[in-house]
Amino acid sequence: MEPLDRILSLFVFNPTLSGGREEKEYDNVLYYHPSSHSRDTQCSQVGLCEALVNFSRTFSPDRPCELMRTDKKKIVYFEAEPEVWWAASVEQPHTDELVPAKKKEAVPPGYDAGVPDDSLQHFIRAAYQSFRFFHAPITDILASAGPEAVRRKLLLFLSNWVALARCKESPLLHALDGFKYFPLDKLTFLNIQSFQFLSSQRFPDVKHMTSTFNNYWVSTTLSRQADASLLYAYITQYLTPALQREGKHEEAAQHGCNLFGNAVFKFVLPLVCSTQQAAAAIPYIPVVRLGNGQEAYHLIVFHHNKSLWLLMVDDHCALSTEYLLSLSAHLVERVKVYDSTFSDQESRITKPDTSSSVRFMYFNHMNRASKFQPIGSKKNPSVLEAGMALVHAHADFESIAGGQSHEVLVRFSDGWVSARKANFRELFAVNDNKGKSLVEVDNDLQNLISQNFGNVFLES
Repeated sequence: MEPLDRILSLFVFNPTLSGGREEKEYDNVLYYHPSSHSRDTQCSQVGLCEALVNFSRTFSPDRPCELMRTDKKKIVYFEAEPEVWWAASVEQPHTDELVPAKKKEAVPPGYDAGVPDDSLQHFIRAAYQSFRFFHAPITDILASAGPEAVRRKLLLFLSNWVALARCKESPLLHALDGFKYFPLDKLTFLNIQSFQFLSSQRFPDVKHMTSTFNNYWVSTTLSRQADASLLYAYITQYLTPALQREGKHEEAAQHGCNLFGNAVFKFVLPLVCSTQQAAAAIPYIPVVRLGNGQEAYHLIVFHHNKSLWLLMVDDHCALSTEYLLSLSAHLVERVKVYDSTFSDQESRITKPDTSSSVRFMYFNHMNRASKFQPIGSKKNPSVLEAGMALVHAHADFESIAGGQSHEVLVRFSDGWVSARKANFRELFAVNDNKGKSLVEVDNDLQNLISQNFGNVFLES
């Protein structure tokens, strides 16, 4: 079973909405998944979290309890905004489910076979940050539109976010949250940055511009990495897959639009757009929020072949057909030239060796660059076992301070998982050959480093 498939419940609550009246306690619930749970069950879960948080404040007023673990489940929660709590409950598997019988004696006391605490915390925080990015802080919505508006937005957003979050290539990729940078030469990169600067001079309301190519991150003017991460996640996990299903508009809208509540094909514009297309897109162009949700921008997206150009326009700017057409005319020639350059560069990118028994994931903490090969089908139990070993290795690395070096080697049913952290970089490798010795597995890792990274991943 995939880690995110173990979700028992996901809920959002505000303990002040009931006014302290017990008969109104269900008013505190802003969102609850699955909705099939009875009101009593929902109130019981929320009440348990409230009780634990209030009790823990006795001992730690500034940092209340964020995790509860029992034999059967684990609950994480955090205060996203004042009096607004997000929580997730996941099944806590017994060690017997994930550890082969012949290895039971090697399992240390207290071993946690489930989703690592850090990964689960990342999941719930990412859910909140994505909601705030695409909508607004919940306290702002409560103040301006009331609890029912919050419930509608959360229902629309989270029901689809949870379903789509299960479709990651690996639970580790979800935790790393990195960028796949496009390999550009310095001259082209500086040329693009210059063009982005000149665009903001010609169109003062365009505050930020981002470009991607075939899910590679090319360039952005966003200054905060957290904002860029959220935007990149939306592009790679939702927007691009929807656009790739162009022949299936209904399916694309179902999968790609509901984070905004708008049909994706109604606001994404072709690079060369007509007056009719521009006019039709205006009512559906979404507003996104940066920082802590206080900076609001219209998100205008132009699509050309494999390229996406995303412009964030001040939300005080009144969008018009003429304005969109002028943006299109400004972009068209330069973007076509860049697209040709990107396509030529992409053809030179070394394709991964699919015949190799070793697949890898790489992450650089300094610039959040990531590089990876799929570790296999998620339907394969051994792949899921390897995926969990990768997640636990990363959680182990997260507990290590600074740039200290560390290595992990784990045997699973069909092979080996080896991981190394050095100089703020992490490398994970899955070796399918279970018959290899420790020396041979280490040699494979050294060959992987020399062939794919050169002097990028420094030795520990």
